Amino acid sequence: MNKQVTKKILGVFCVCALLTTSYAHVAAAQDSQASAESTATRGQKAETQQDDTSDLSPIEKKMLYVYEKAAMPQDDYVKATLENITNLYWKFGFWNVADSENIDDYLLVHECDIYKQYYTNEFEWRKIRDTAKKKIIKDVDEFTTKFEIVSEIALGKYNIDQEYFEITPETQSIDVRNVELAENNHATLCARKDKADHYPQNIAVQFISPINLVRVPVFRELAERYIEDTERSLEQVPDHIRLTRQQRPAFVRLRVKLKKFISTRYSRMNRILPVFQGEVVSIEVYADQDLKKPLYLHRVTRGRR
Repeated sequence: MNKQVTKKILGVFCVCALLTTSYAHVAAAQDSQASAESTATRGQKAETQQDDTSDLSPIEKKMLYVYEKAAMPQDDYVKATLENITNLYWKFGFWNVADSENIDDYLLVHECDIYKQYYTNEFEWRKIRDTAKKKIIKDVDEFTTKFEIVSEIALGKYNIDQEYFEITPETQSIDVRNVELAENNHATLCARKDKADHYPQNIAVQFISPINLVRVPVFRELAERYIEDTERSLEQVPDHIRLTRQQRPAFVRLRVKLKKFISTRYSRMNRILPVFQGEVVSIEVYADQDLKKPLYLHRVTRGRR
């Protein structure tokens, strides 16, 4: 099995197709299982209705129906890249199209080559700025307000009787109301070193309801597979570290829909930070950094996706 190097950011072991399918089929059932008996009944229905499940294990067949019915958000949530959040600035009025400096700052990120070639030519730049203004006005309604926040956590011991992993104390989320998305920290912006300290490269999200995540419910069969995977990944770790720490890497993805611009404040790096109100739509926990092997999927809010 190939594993990518674990990296701690917002972004996030590539595994064979069958194993990935196994994780997905088993994991997604957790959020909607009413009882073991009813799940088994639904699984039996799925087994008789599907013609292409002959290569699946019994546990995969058991969970297939529930996985297909899981009401998770559509996959149109984006990372908080500099390009995406600058679009957001127009969407919620943090930037104003009547402000030429705001348009210049937008072009600095979205059209760096044009910026470097024409910014010092006042006549050409005025035409470019006017064109950009018209495009922003035309496209602003299509700019997304749906973002994903990915972070790494560590899972501790698995409670076999109650079927959950405890999250290690230092990576738990307890009554978290604000998150700073610090993915973009450029030393220069399109050759403009003077802009880096004053340009709003990141945003903060203030949640409508606080986030609490101290344990991760995981079906026993899936937990056993995850533990086996992590044990293999720790084979080269010295025993005195492996036996005392017992920390297993996992990745949390929050899908958040932003509602409005609230205010600005300064970040930990003393840079301006726009603050937006956001609603958590789903909380997802994955075994891998690529977010292909779900352990736990939970839809927080319903209604429109």
